[in-house]
Amino acid sequence: MGRVKAGMNFLRFRDKKELANALAQKVAFLLNESLLNQKNASIVVSGGKSPIEFFKSLSKTKINWERVLVTLADERMVDKYSKDSNERLVRDYLLKNEAKSAKFISLTLKTCSSLPSPFDVVVLGMGPDGHCASLFPCAKELKEATDLRSKKSCIMITPLNAPYTRITLTLPRLLDARHIILSINGRDKEKVFKKALEDGPNMEMPIRYFLRQKDIPLSIYYSP
Repeated sequence: MGRVKAGMNFLRFRDKKELANALAQKVAFLLNESLLNQKNASIVVSGGKSPIEFFKSLSKTKINWERVLVTLADERMVDKYSKDSNERLVRDYLLKNEAKSAKFISLTLKTCSSLPSPFDVVVLGMGPDGHCASLFPCAKELKEATDLRSKKSCIMITPLNAPYTRITLTLPRLLDARHIILSINGRDKEKVFKKALEDGPNMEMPIRYFLRQKDIPLSIYYSP
């Protein structure tokens, strides 16, 4: 898997289902741990097809869900009932079973500034170009979105290699977390991850911002 840095918690699984179940148990543990010490806990999740099995598994875990806030790392600017909506994905696969009582906050320019700080858990995926959330390397807004001095919680961003304008949490907001987990599925994504571990500018592959930071515990869950 390349030169995985010391301090990264890298976990390899046999298949997507095993990864999804293990990831759900880890997230449940972290959320329950947070709820022992505070009134509410929060989790940021990503969209796309990859997290569906994880959502299904997490929805069945025993957590005091009415004290858990769920939001998105990014969202496409589509109707929330659209098949391309990340919110719809979360409502269809996560906010059911045990998790039906969780509080979901849509990601909008109005709501993102009121999200809790820090997040307890941020679960991210990775695109074939090394993007994370909607921090696309081809987007002209990337520099602003990844400015660690920025006070913005979210930003509108338009990728050149993917449909729809999006809203995404900024890099400093995503790094405002107690735990970050990167979930990667597939041989093709393994190649992208190996490249991200090599030398090169962060903006070339924005996932590097997360791999190279040293302040937040980072776990990587991988299955071929």
